[in-house]
Amino acid sequence: MVAYVADFGIAILIGDGDSMTETMTLGTIGYMAPEFGMEGIVLTRGDAYSFGIVQMETFTQKKPTDEMFVGVMNLKQRIVDSLFPNIAIDEVVDAEILGMEEDRDFTSRRDCFSLL
Repeated sequence: MVAYVADFGIAILIGDGDSMTETMTLGTIGYMAPEFGMEGIVLTRGDAYSFGIVQMETFTQKKPTDEMFVGVMNLKQRIVDSLFPNIAIDEVVDAEILGMEEDRDFTSRRDCFSLL
């Protein structure tokens, strides 16, 4: 089985058989793909980007529009930075989701999140 992400957001504007379209439609700041925000180009992969932001929001319990994400720091960049050794995954994923270190499943959950 292969899962596909489509019609999650604004890609529903794309007609059958097309892979992109241009529009003046506004998306939701923080969730729309950069190419849509800068150029007004709607691509199906933009929906995958938006879905990924929603997943990050779910795991971190932070919205992409939170005050901590100003300037060049955004939710996506925070997650990307966590992939490097200077920031541990347990500093990014919400503690209530990850659990406590004493919890017998803590290591398994941390390892699972690090694969995302």
